[in-house]
Amino acid sequence: TEVRGDAFVARAWDDQDGFQRLDFSISELASDAAWMVEARSKNANRMNLEQAAAKLNLSGPAKPAEPELPYDERLDKASELRAEGTTAFKASDVGAAATKYEAALALFTPSPP
Repeated sequence: TEVRGDAFVARAWDDQDGFQRLDFSISELASDAAWMVEARSKNANRMNLEQAAAKLNLSGPAKPAEPELPYDERLDKASELRAEGTTAFKASDVGAAATKYEAALALFTPSPP
C-alpha cells in the first residue's frame, strides 16, 4: 500500500472492559517489525468491500430467537454473542462476526417492550 502524505498510526489495548493508549518504540515503527508483517499478511487475506457487503446482507428473523428465555438470560447471551462477534471481526472474519451479531440481535427482535 502506498501512503501519500501523512499517516496516523495508533496503538491501543482494548478488551471491551478497558481501553488504554500505548506508545510505540522506534523499532516497532520499522516496516519489518513483527506487528507490521502480521498486519500486512492479514490485509492480504482480507476480502474486498463487495464480498464483505454481501456477507453482511443478512435478513433478520421474523420472531425473537429463544423467546422462552427470561430477559436477563437473553441479555447475557446477547452480550456473549457480541463479544464473540467482536473477536471474529478483529480476526478479519467478517462473515462469522455478522453471524454472531445477527444472533445477538435476534434475541431481541422485535424489540422488547
